[in-house]
Amino acid sequence: MDYFLGHSRNDNGNGEQELLKVHLNAVAKRASKFMAFWGHKFSGWVAGIFHDFGKYADQMKARLENPSKVAGRNHTATGACWIAHHYKNSLPLALAVLYHHGGLKRFFGGRRKMLEDVLKDFKDNPDDYTETDIAVLAERFSKEFPDVPLEPIPKLLSGEIAADMFDVRMMASALDDADFIETEAHFSGDANVLRRYRPEGASLDADKALSAVMAFVDGKKTKNQTVREVRSRLYTSCLTAGNKATGIFTLTAPTGAGKTLSMLAFALRHARGNGLRRIVLVMPFLNIIDQTAKVYREIFSEEDGFPENYVLEDHSLAGFKAIDGDEDLEDEGKRTRKLLAENWDAPIVLTTSVKFFESLHSCRNSQLRKLHRLAKSVILFDEAQSLPPELAVVSLATLSRLAAPNSPYGASVVFATATQPAFESLSPIVEKYSGYGWKPKFLIAQESMKHLFDAMSGRVRVVWREQEQIELEDLADELVENGKNQSLCILNLKRHARKLAVLLEKRLGSDIVFHLSTTMCSIHRKNVLDEVLERLDGGDPVVLVSTQCIEAGVDISFPVVYRALAPLESIAQAAGRCNRHGGETGTVIVFTPKDDKGFFPPGYGEGISVTKTLLAECRAEGSDPDELNLLNSPDFMRRYYNLFFTIGNYAEGRDSQHELFQAVDAGRFDMVSQNYKLIPGDMVNVLVPYDIEEFDRLSQIVQKREFMTAEEIRQWVAQAREYAVGIFRPAHDSLKWQALAPVQFGAVFKYENHDADWFICLPEAEYDDLCGLKLPEKFVGIC
Repeated sequence: MDYFLGHSRNDNGNGEQELLKVHLNAVAKRASKFMAFWGHKFSGWVAGIFHDFGKYADQMKARLENPSKVAGRNHTATGACWIAHHYKNSLPLALAVLYHHGGLKRFFGGRRKMLEDVLKDFKDNPDDYTETDIAVLAERFSKEFPDVPLEPIPKLLSGEIAADMFDVRMMASALDDADFIETEAHFSGDANVLRRYRPEGASLDADKALSAVMAFVDGKKTKNQTVREVRSRLYTSCLTAGNKATGIFTLTAPTGAGKTLSMLAFALRHARGNGLRRIVLVMPFLNIIDQTAKVYREIFSEEDGFPENYVLEDHSLAGFKAIDGDEDLEDEGKRTRKLLAENWDAPIVLTTSVKFFESLHSCRNSQLRKLHRLAKSVILFDEAQSLPPELAVVSLATLSRLAAPNSPYGASVVFATATQPAFESLSPIVEKYSGYGWKPKFLIAQESMKHLFDAMSGRVRVVWREQEQIELEDLADELVENGKNQSLCILNLKRHARKLAVLLEKRLGSDIVFHLSTTMCSIHRKNVLDEVLERLDGGDPVVLVSTQCIEAGVDISFPVVYRALAPLESIAQAAGRCNRHGGETGTVIVFTPKDDKGFFPPGYGEGISVTKTLLAECRAEGSDPDELNLLNSPDFMRRYYNLFFTIGNYAEGRDSQHELFQAVDAGRFDMVSQNYKLIPGDMVNVLVPYDIEEFDRLSQIVQKREFMTAEEIRQWVAQAREYAVGIFRPAHDSLKWQALAPVQFGAVFKYENHDADWFICLPEAEYDDLCGLKLPEKFVGIC
């Protein structure tokens, strides 16, 4: 009797082969379970049963019998064609099958178009495929699966391109993850245990988790009565709002009002009331994740009866594995966390905006695997104003498909910030791409929101000195006069921050003056923050000079904050680092440095211009901005954003993102993935000698090894990130190259400066304890 194989022998070739029928059944069962969360259980079964249809070919059987001697060929296209031909409404499934190896590429626009193009390629390039005669494969398949139902697939696609592309990504996610897990189980097995499955994540117990949050909040009452009352009111309002049906929400509350815990309480009650299974918290910066993760782990600790990995971090510094080639040295707990993070298999997931949004718009199978977990989940966006405006339309269209009332995925999305962008003004163009638009509901009533801002209005006073430019030397004089106290100065440009920090250190000393920017590696920044916090808590004098990496979400408080003129939301975020926990009124001074020209990301310069315009209008109307408490006015912030989106023409698609909109309109998954970048430009990583011992160890690993496996490279990168600085790739004739050596990772063909992603800092560069990395050419740019 003929038999067909799903996979070759496990246990490094010494174990058992996997029959194709076994693999198809296993993937179909798992994919149907995943897709059931959006009403497509049968769709998942169809995708799983036909995803390796092309392995019924003789060529594929020969390859799996002898992988080293028979070349691989495309085995996915024939299954995609079978699904597209026999099942109505099946384009998303057919594309998921077609691209389950190699990543998503084209949307095609319809089943017939996909069939025409693939069948044409069968004729033009038959040697690229395991088999092009679908009838041969169908005959063999039907002997093992004689009664495959041909009932219609439930309709999914809405007809709006961004929503349709997201539907395909969700189908691909479920299939890719199911296929990966089952394949991994086979190759983790041996002759004695045919399949060894990875550990599964815990389930969300919303009742127990909410009780833990309530107990934590009760034990963390602040001493300041005003702040205590504001936090209590926000927390109670969010708990009440948890009873709402799923959808899109905004939470706007002043800095220091306790948004992080309040929206967690909302999410848990919301999950309990709507049968949701996961909470994903998305934050823009790693330092915020670090702070939040500590709080969450304290709340949901094993000592309090929660399972291990109840809270899971997924970001570049999560540090899942050890290196050095010795499997015995690897920590089993880290390995488990790595596996769970691959597909967000945990009840509470903390991740970065970069990881979340770039996965949401990715074409790569490895990144797509986690997306199906978003169905029936609550997704919380902390510091929502950090979403780049040039990516807003595409991002909101995708999120609208995930969480709109007419969405099949049953998720909820919350945008939380003290400076809520008026994204609803973009709703008409979002609707063009998603079918629903961006129509969020207030998590708390506007009247309650106004009460919160009014109550916190006395926390800081703002002095607007932006009309006159100030030399950095004169600014240093002011800060020196305040040097016996505690102050923070935030600048837009790295070169300004470095120059001011050096000036102040010479006059006040290194024990008082600190600097923070992305010219410093992340562990360096963390250590500086820890030392500054210790001095603040102890009442010791401290002056921190920073770029805006200090602003969003960092739990730090100074009595005096200086802020270089910036977009209004950035100034408001800076004010959030002043008198954060209440007490004597703090002071925020807005100034304009002389020579403030530099490279800004899209929208930053426009935000400054809009801020200037609104301040000028206030003065023209006879009002003094110092007396208006503008930063505590949601109405004024909405006015700012409406003017910002109008001036920037973001509703129509900017020239800077023309290629992204073109890629979406064309249904090109690969081009969307390439052009959707939260961090603009060509960034590279530089390993720096902040910690000489770690620098030498990591440098020697890549310098001494002639060959490194993909897993060894991943391990090295995971460890090196803490000690690396990200920079824009220098121009080809830049002097900076004299101080950088490309990391080779044992490559057969040596990496050159133009194509390497990692570099080692050479002695020609400087790395100092105050300001971090300084290459031969000066830095120009913001943090």
